[in-house]
Amino acid sequence: MKSNFIILFFLLSFFNLIWSDSIQAKKGYLINPNGIFLYKSKQFKDKKGIIKQGEEFHISDELEDKDWIGVETKTQNGYIHNNDQDYIVFDRVLNNEYLVSDEKQRILYEKPYLEANPISKIDGFSVLSVLEKESSKSPSKKKKEKQIWFKVKINNKIGFLVSKNELYTSKESAMDVSQKKEIAIDGFALVIDPIYLKEPNGEIFTPKGASKKNEFVFVVKERTDRKEKYFLVEMKNASFKNKMQATPIDFDEAPFQAWISETNAKYFTPTEFSYYTLQKSSYKGDIRLLKNIFAANKDLPLNFQNVYFNPISDNKTDYFIVTLFKGYENSSGYGEFYPVSFVVKKVKSDYKVYNGDLINSGKFQFSDLDRDGIPEVFTSMETVTYSRTAFSAPRFYAYIDEAYREIPLPGNFLDTYKITENFLYTQKEDNPKSKVQKYKYQNGEFIKIKN
Repeated sequence: MKSNFIILFFLLSFFNLIWSDSIQAKKGYLINPNGIFLYKSKQFKDKKGIIKQGEEFHISDELEDKDWIGVETKTQNGYIHNNDQDYIVFDRVLNNEYLVSDEKQRILYEKPYLEANPISKIDGFSVLSVLEKESSKSPSKKKKEKQIWFKVKINNKIGFLVSKNELYTSKESAMDVSQKKEIAIDGFALVIDPIYLKEPNGEIFTPKGASKKNEFVFVVKERTDRKEKYFLVEMKNASFKNKMQATPIDFDEAPFQAWISETNAKYFTPTEFSYYTLQKSSYKGDIRLLKNIFAANKDLPLNFQNVYFNPISDNKTDYFIVTLFKGYENSSGYGEFYPVSFVVKKVKSDYKVYNGDLINSGKFQFSDLDRDGIPEVFTSMETVTYSRTAFSAPRFYAYIDEAYREIPLPGNFLDTYKITENFLYTQKEDNPKSKVQKYKYQNGEFIKIKN
């Protein structure tokens, strides 16, 4: 009897440990300075209490859906509404991971938001042990910031640090990066003098596809050596990008990688790159249109220089589509250069540009299936063909949470789609005699209507 009790106690402890670990794997922190209501059920009338700013809560997977999330704090449990609250969810780090802080001095915070109490200052290129890392943000938080938060430990102090740097799986690797004063960055470098090096202060060489003077290169890392900055730059082989042909066996997607000194190249952030190409644009139309596109999409490396397409408009509305390119391609054909499209509304003598870039699959069609006054956008190939691939598949975009977002289409991407004033219709392409299925669009999803 005693042995059975011991076994039962062990099993209960074991399952309690597993349950506790699973909860810790999805821990949230409330960011909203005003706090949020906690509800007894998924009903706004059933208010139960308040979760305050900085308070921790655990997310119950089985109680999570699109609009509501089941949560548990140290003192209460219930539901929070998912669409309008500010919170950050963290995953516990199961294996050893390390972070190297940025070049400049940073602040370690008590909670994962910039208004939280500071714990201490962290010197540049410090090595920190990562305990938890941000896995997701609430919908409202996604549109406000794109910073990544980590719960870290350094010098026996535990707190939160915001960073965009990559993680390392060994302390030795992190220490090596710290000693080299090397950080991961995104951006572009305008080549002043094409002197490329195998290592900072190292051997000069001429890599295949190298950008020439007054051409850009992509920047992926920065290192300080003997008080001088060097950029690790690379260009990808774009000759087979988005082309429907066999890739050669000896194809090298990224054949060009080298270091270049800040003396021989000028660094641009993605935003600075967009602004630079905007200033150099040869567009002869209303420049306010391009300026408004830039203002609404500062986080994208848009290339406004000599790459403007004529707008695609819908005569029934004031909305139209503008297509530009993001990225860069040099004279050797190396780089990454993708078309992106934006929804624009003509407002008297000005333009309103909506957030969210669209992938052009061939042609565009406006609709307003949910009757909210802001059009959805359907894009597909001009003709139905079995040569469709992932990049040319039909797509449907709707304006949700202050940005255009892709909504999954029902059926298979080889199906035929037709959108009328009120509904979406699908039919199996491989069987013209198959039944036509009817859908209505509502609240970010397609709902099947029984015929």
